[in-house]
Amino acid sequence: MNNARYIRELDFARFDFYFRCGLYEEIMVKSKGGNAMQGASNIRYRRTIPIFNLYKIETQLVYWDDKAIYLEQRFITLTDGFVRAVALSKQNIIGVSAEEMMKTLAGIGVKKPQVPQDLDHWLKSIEASSAKLRPNLTTQGTSRQQELSGKSLQESRSLPSQGLSESKSLSSKGRQELTVQGTSREQEPTITRPSREQKLTIPGPSINQEPTVQGPSREQELSVPEPSIEQELTILGPSREQEHTVPGPLREQELAVQGPSREQELSVQGPSREQELAVQGPSREQELSVQGPSREQEPTIKNKIADYIYYISSPGSQLSSVNSWKVEKIDQNNYWPNDLTCTSSSIIGREAIIWPSGFLVPGKTHGQLNVYFTDKEPFDGPHNIASEDSQDYSYHHVEWVDVNNDGHTDAITARFTSPLIGSREKEFLWLENPGTGEVEGWTQHIVVSDATDVYFKVLNLEAGGKTYQAVISSEFFNKQLTLRYAESGNMWTDPSVIKTVVIDDSIGESWGIEVTDINNDQNLEIVISSYDGSVGSVYAYEIPSDFRTETFTRHTLASGYKANFILGQAMTPGSIQVFYKSTAYQQS
Repeated sequence: MNNARYIRELDFARFDFYFRCGLYEEIMVKSKGGNAMQGASNIRYRRTIPIFNLYKIETQLVYWDDKAIYLEQRFITLTDGFVRAVALSKQNIIGVSAEEMMKTLAGIGVKKPQVPQDLDHWLKSIEASSAKLRPNLTTQGTSRQQELSGKSLQESRSLPSQGLSESKSLSSKGRQELTVQGTSREQEPTITRPSREQKLTIPGPSINQEPTVQGPSREQELSVPEPSIEQELTILGPSREQEHTVPGPLREQELAVQGPSREQELSVQGPSREQELAVQGPSREQELSVQGPSREQEPTIKNKIADYIYYISSPGSQLSSVNSWKVEKIDQNNYWPNDLTCTSSSIIGREAIIWPSGFLVPGKTHGQLNVYFTDKEPFDGPHNIASEDSQDYSYHHVEWVDVNNDGHTDAITARFTSPLIGSREKEFLWLENPGTGEVEGWTQHIVVSDATDVYFKVLNLEAGGKTYQAVISSEFFNKQLTLRYAESGNMWTDPSVIKTVVIDDSIGESWGIEVTDINNDQNLEIVISSYDGSVGSVYAYEIPSDFRTETFTRHTLASGYKANFILGQAMTPGSIQVFYKSTAYQQS
């Protein structure tokens, strides 16, 4: 992967993180005009990601101040758990106080985390760079000065065999500080005296802290945090591993030594063996995980890349106490959950829901058609009726129709795959219900390729005194709205009889679709959302008396909205829901 690809994927991951953790809603929606802008970024490449290797991006909010939030993002290869690249970024929050926003998201009682050492150094280097650019101001050398409190006794000695120099200073409080300076940069980790408590922060189960001793051909990295124990806040995105903070009397140092071709990691603790320490109770630092609609702490993660899904029991009977609604977790086996559909017991033998999932964001491409039986709690599932997929697909919508007239209701769906390497595929298909109650691995039948990819509606239409079964599709990647039908035969079992009508190919990327009578004139209209590369719109189309040959008249219901401030308005058609605000209003 070249460097530009890393930056592109970081944008996608940050986009996902903003939405999943509620940052987007706090900044853009609740503030009515707030915004976020990247103010600075820094990336360090540790090893290249080999071609065809799967990887994930973990995004974590590590610190904030009144004007900005600070993110750390990591590229991790799945085969070995190695961190291939690490990026820091400063996100300037405009029109909103970042401090107040984080109080809302994290909770009033949660303290701001201590600024990480690497972030602190980076921010100071930015300030030094800014100082050089300010008029009438000068900087004092290329490296920043260290401020030491109290009287100190200094001594230095040379290390000729290493080409390094070492200085020690003993403060009035008895703290030793060790500065190890390489040929081109200065590292200033702080090592507390042996009798003091040390706090070790372990960023994740797959990466050790990396202290740095830089020589001519290899790099050593050493980082030991301050001795104080602070509460830390971890905001966990959908693909970020939980972080564990281990405070208390742990005298452990970790040394990572990197040679020309591989990295050896040595964990030194005690005379002869390593210890694993799990700390619980009052001394454990507070951790908060924000993900999904309930924003509750999730101590156990079943699959760190997939997303949680939830349900609320009988909300209609609890309208007088909305604030006390209890959100129940169903599962964490869906990658980017999409449009849920309920199914009756006549379809699979039991009442259930089917939850399509998947999208083109890295780490979320493994879509599924998961069935959960709802006739008992906890729900019975997931059961993936698309488990026979030969590759990753993204699914968004399912409709139930007995397409082969065998007495069993089948699942109609659309899917796409858009790999980083290779060509994009789009398919409209149906999955055959075996009629045995089996809910895994249904037989798949492709109807049309390179066409319907996300949302669609199956309906019956009249024309020329005949009833046709038709499919209206919002073709996102093809940027058109289409209708398909057959004059004779069964288009589901014999796709060669399908005829296609292009309703509109001038609206850009179409997405959500509804077919309903929006003006109460006893005729159906098609309502869609779309994005033309600049703004989003909602359109309504009148279905003509003969849909096969006549023009569909278009009406603009809304236009000009811009929903996505992160990726330059890209891919923001949005979804729609048509409803009457009351029965009285509908009847009037």
